[in-house]
Amino acid sequence: MTRGASQTLLTPRQLQVLTHAAQGATNQDIAEALVISVGTVKRHLHDVYSALQVSTRLEALRVCGLLSPPHQHSRLVRARVSVGQEVRTAEEIRGAVAR
Repeated sequence: MTRGASQTLLTPRQLQVLTHAAQGATNQDIAEALVISVGTVKRHLHDVYSALQVSTRLEALRVCGLLSPPHQHSRLVRARVSVGQEVRTAEEIRGAVAR
């Protein structure tokens, strides 16, 4: 994936959902924070996975450069995932979400 590709592939709402996921939020937490249903959160995450060509939350976070250090969210980093795509910086993703 080329630099900037994940930003152009994802909608602002999908980036918001992914940013909350990066902070360790559950689907229920995300739904409450964004005032949407859990089903809508799941749909956004499914669309994110499809756009980024990944199959898990961890892979999506890694591809977008949103993966937290192990000491912050150990449950997210326990799985061992190797992603051969370019990683975006968290600042770039957050900048896109803020727009």
